[in-house]
Amino acid sequence: MIMRRLAVLAVVILCAVLTRPLSAQQMDVIRGRVTGPDSQPISGVNVRATSYSGQVSKSAKTDKNGRFAITYPTGEGDYWLEYAAIGYLPKRFEIKRVADEEILLADTRMQSSIATLEAVNVSANAPRALVNRNGGTANVGGGEKPLTSANLPPDQLGNLAAMAAGIPGIQLIPGLDGAADMFSALGLSADQNSTTVNGLGSGVSALPPDAQVQASVLTYSYDPGIGNFSGARISLNTLPGSNISFRQASTNGVTPELEFADDVANAQNQKYTNIQLGAGGRGPISMDKNFYNSSFGLTRTFKDLPSLLNTSELGLSSAGVARDSVNRLISILSNKSIPSTISSAPSLQQTDGITVQANVDLQPGSNGTGHALTLGYIGNYSQSQQVTGGQNSLLTVPAHNGESSRWGGLVSLRHTNYFWFGILSNTSIGYNFSGTDNTPYLRLPAGSVRVNSDLPDGSSAVRVLSFGGHPALDLSQRNQTAEISNEMRWYAGNNRHAVKLTTDLRREQFTNNQFFNPYGTFTFNSLADLQAGTAASFSRTLSAPKGAGSQVTAAASLGDYWRPSSAVQLQYGVRVDGNKFLTTPEHNQLVADRLGLTNEKVPNKVYVSPRVGFTWIYGTQNQIQFAPGSAIPPRALIQGGAGAFQNLRASDLISGAVNNSGLASSTQQIVCTGPATPTPAWNTYGGNTGAIPNACADGSSGTVFSNTTPSVSLFDPNYEQTRVWRANLNWSGPILDNRFAMGVSGVYSLNLNQQDAIDRNFRGITRFSLDNEGGRPVFANVSAIDPLSGVIASRDTRITTDLSRVSESRSDMRSDARQLLITLRPITANPKLRWNLSYQMLALRDKYRGFSSTVGVPFASQWGQSLQPGRHQVGFGMSDFPI
Repeated sequence: MIMRRLAVLAVVILCAVLTRPLSAQQMDVIRGRVTGPDSQPISGVNVRATSYSGQVSKSAKTDKNGRFAITYPTGEGDYWLEYAAIGYLPKRFEIKRVADEEILLADTRMQSSIATLEAVNVSANAPRALVNRNGGTANVGGGEKPLTSANLPPDQLGNLAAMAAGIPGIQLIPGLDGAADMFSALGLSADQNSTTVNGLGSGVSALPPDAQVQASVLTYSYDPGIGNFSGARISLNTLPGSNISFRQASTNGVTPELEFADDVANAQNQKYTNIQLGAGGRGPISMDKNFYNSSFGLTRTFKDLPSLLNTSELGLSSAGVARDSVNRLISILSNKSIPSTISSAPSLQQTDGITVQANVDLQPGSNGTGHALTLGYIGNYSQSQQVTGGQNSLLTVPAHNGESSRWGGLVSLRHTNYFWFGILSNTSIGYNFSGTDNTPYLRLPAGSVRVNSDLPDGSSAVRVLSFGGHPALDLSQRNQTAEISNEMRWYAGNNRHAVKLTTDLRREQFTNNQFFNPYGTFTFNSLADLQAGTAASFSRTLSAPKGAGSQVTAAASLGDYWRPSSAVQLQYGVRVDGNKFLTTPEHNQLVADRLGLTNEKVPNKVYVSPRVGFTWIYGTQNQIQFAPGSAIPPRALIQGGAGAFQNLRASDLISGAVNNSGLASSTQQIVCTGPATPTPAWNTYGGNTGAIPNACADGSSGTVFSNTTPSVSLFDPNYEQTRVWRANLNWSGPILDNRFAMGVSGVYSLNLNQQDAIDRNFRGITRFSLDNEGGRPVFANVSAIDPLSGVIASRDTRITTDLSRVSESRSDMRSDARQLLITLRPITANPKLRWNLSYQMLALRDKYRGFSSTVGVPFASQWGQSLQPGRHQVGFGMSDFPI
């Protein structure tokens, strides 16, 4: 009996491993044809479908052709079907999504309750029946992977980037100053990823710990309706409605007493405290029709602030700073009336956050025909104190820091219905918003000093210590997006084709007040220079416009999901993406006259992306069923395909060009080096920003060491947004008499139009070389180098001295990535034998303007090991695998 139960449980586990649904929000269409013993259609058969976990039931009757359709606007991919008709024996069996099929087929043959006749096979296409509600997006190529918080530490629960980093080929990029974490997929930058909530674009980066949401990430999809990414896309889908009420609450905490750290980590105050509270639930508003789903989460993370004021000698020396250097700096700051701390600043680094998710599903009864509506909201707010603007707080004084707040949300409404001759229409509208506000503690010039320290271990190190105000913390930013999307599906009468047409329209808008360096920055080459008031350079932004801009993006796709046989699924189609910026920079004739460039061009383009993918399901397992009529998993799956994936950046892509046109209305700044640097008078700046210098010591025009000319940002006329050609081939199935599940996956990614920037106002003429540094070229004359500080006047390297840096954004860099992943895990009911063995090789090669070089890509494997950059990467690992 025990062995039989273990065998049954092993079958259940195998079904879950090989046939797990990836997108809970998929809109499932169940279609079938009921025939009698003579293979003739039976009309009037009562068909009842019940979802496996939610126990939501819907029913339909077969038409004169024996056909029926049942739909679940929020499907779960696993259903029991029951058939009943007068004069026929009842029938019951399970259907389950194996490879994210577009249509769940439930054909059956009923036996007469009077007599059983021999089966007769008849092949004919009956007239097409009315298709009833939505089939989900098919993941034919196998590129979609489920995300879970199961293996994350408590303070990372709900963190989407951390969840994605558990997938091979994806590397976590930690956020700074309480900002959201990001991730890199196959070596590409984070701005090439996207996140959707129920199909609409969103800036959401975290979920409540008890969110009733299922998440997945994909690096490729051969459904042309999925786009607007070239790295990876995270899809968040609220769980389907259920007649069973679920309630869940959680509390998670991390305390310093439970953390293990070495002496250096303790000395640098790296231990922290985290508290998370959350709750969520879903259930019926009215049985089988209307449902709710909601959750929320509260979190607080804090730790002692590591800074120059409170770090021990061990912590400072580990960071490369000697205690006597710090003591001398603090003494100098006190003598010059430069605050090291302020009473209103907290002594802790702290981040508080709240996340909320809720939606209401209003669905039709019976078999799901008619109108269905889903109203949803997801949002977050966080506030951080003692933010450092990306600097190491241990190398700053607390008064140099500031505070930050961030928020974002998405309000959406989805409607589905049928019209005309059975075309299913799914329309979604949404409003997405986000914002950031940063505020410095001090509105004073910033200061930085280079310190050379002799350390206790006999080594030496050079570090830059910061004080005064912060040049990058006086800013605010807003982003808004209004989006409407529609997809229409038509299903062939024989269920072999499902044609889908999608359209999407967005209007994006950004505003920012990024007044970088409004009070100036003094740099010092040594503590002696700081004490003497001899600065090496001074820079200040005198004025900056409030940046604003908008764009319209549109996309359309046409694809076909073709099922030539029950074992083979093909998906192919083409997608068209385009954008139009509604804001352009002001024309600067000086840039055209002196450099032959135009600065008002913005990248408005139309891109075409073809795709094709397949799934081959072969064989069935020779296994017992855990219940009569239950689904049996296949022998194995083979999936693959190839296609293009186009990324479209948000409207703030052009913010630099709009704010830096080089005209009088654009950003204006001064840069003073060497003898042109004004002498700081720190004791006059407090409460009197008018005393801060707004000109160089020589009047801002006397020598090459003073520069008041504006900078310009522009786009290369041939600039195109990032585009990727990607192909894959996967095999997965049980081996060794179903004792192990094995998967082999290969991915190749050709990454085109990668972005970079060059200075088009750089002369690039070698004036002399440094023989003692291997002939390193120097592009400025000797007379443009300050003999006291060694600072080089960049003005001497310009083609035209009427302009400063002219930054041209280009897209002529390319790279390719190759990934091989092999996984092996046991199929067992013994929890002590849960493990997962993986092998991965990932290589990234950058190609730039004809030159090729191999570079390393740090990435996180699913066993938690981060491989080091360098060459082709190979790694092994084992980890718990939750059943």
